[in-house]
Amino acid sequence: MTDDGVHLADGGTSATAYAEAVSVYLAFSVDKASDYWSSLCSWHSSKELIRNTFGRQAIPMVWDFAETNPFSDSTGNVSSGIEWAGKALQTLPTVGRGIACQADAQTQTISKGKVISTDPPYFDNVPYADLSDYFYIC
Repeated sequence: MTDDGVHLADGGTSATAYAEAVSVYLAFSVDKASDYWSSLCSWHSSKELIRNTFGRQAIPMVWDFAETNPFSDSTGNVSSGIEWAGKALQTLPTVGRGIACQADAQTQTISKGKVISTDPPYFDNVPYADLSDYFYIC
């Protein structure tokens, strides 16, 4: 593959853009791994496997924790995170383009003639500051 030095964000399709895309996919795997490699993981006794940190939208308090070996064949290993990211990418739609914008709900026109569904605010039940600290991305 040749390299023209054009980044993925700039519409590149060569080695530089490919490397940036692969690094994003590997970051998905690391993100999943951080969910299984924390001291907040507990043991799921009925299934005999480790339970990830975020089984729900909160950081639970645990009295003991289970450790994961990232190089084993068990739950929470490195390869399972890569497999998870691969499965997620295979199910994503590959056609069409999306847009995002921030606008006042009463004056915007982008949703005119369309149905817009939004997620209700969870600012009272999810400590977003804790979650963002946990998954801090540079």
